[in-house]
Amino acid sequence: MSSVAGQVKYRLTAKVPYTMKEYQVGFERNLALELPIRVIAQKTAGGSISMAFTPTHLDNAGRPTGEIQLVAYHQLPYTAIVRDPWAKTLNQKYEEFTPIRTSRQAQRESQTFESDNFGFSGQYEYESDKHSSATKNYDMFLYNTRKFTWNCAKSDTNTLVVVAGSG
Repeated sequence: MSSVAGQVKYRLTAKVPYTMKEYQVGFERNLALELPIRVIAQKTAGGSISMAFTPTHLDNAGRPTGEIQLVAYHQLPYTAIVRDPWAKTLNQKYEEFTPIRTSRQAQRESQTFESDNFGFSGQYEYESDKHSSATKNYDMFLYNTRKFTWNCAKSDTNTLVVVAGSG
């Protein structure tokens, strides 16, 4: 199984010596890709290439099982109060983390892809804060999350074969 994850974080911190706290305002982006598949490729004598994609999440009978989050993207502006910077090393809760959301109702979209065409079933989910006149030029700083999930349990097959060739 292959997984790739990345995070970009920008923050501005002010330390107040009288309260022994740190106050932060920041912005982070997280991207995670998971490709839980095995790929077998074969080239025939005629020049065509066939590739078989099989999920690695199989039960004992060889059927796909469970849901796999293939892509997850989060864009999150936040504020935080760090009570004790040393608590992080002690695995304790060390900050009061508050996402910054607009007061306008968020845009939400959910779309399900059923197994009619390829035998696979999945779902795409999207949520984002709506623009206001003050934020229309600052999309990159608005709350945003996107997910694409592969539902193995609802899939009709455990292998997708793609054949490409020259004729």
